[in-house]
Amino acid sequence: MTIGEGIGAATELRRQGVEHVFGTNDQLAIGVMRGFAELGLTMPGDVAVVGYGDLALATQSLVPLTSVRQPKELMGRTAVELLVAEIEGTAGHEHQASLLQPELVVRESAR
Repeated sequence: MTIGEGIGAATELRRQGVEHVFGTNDQLAIGVMRGFAELGLTMPGDVAVVGYGDLALATQSLVPLTSVRQPKELMGRTAVELLVAEIEGTAGHEHQASLLQPELVVRESAR
């Protein structure tokens, strides 16, 4: 889940012939890109890499990282609304699920 683990994974991913990588978070994906770069590979020419989270770090890597952006503000607002309803008893202890739409932010690491 870290940049260091991503760097370490790059050699094994390349040995397996992987051409597309989806990191479970942006840090891991950026580490994989760094590891691939150390192996002389280019993104997205040799391998495409996508992360998850769309951290500010995603735009600052050597190759700007394509990432899935979560609607963080809406997630927080929804969580607070559900919590307040639970505290006030208006939810009747009925658990609710909310489906929020993420957004793919395409940058240079995968096109």
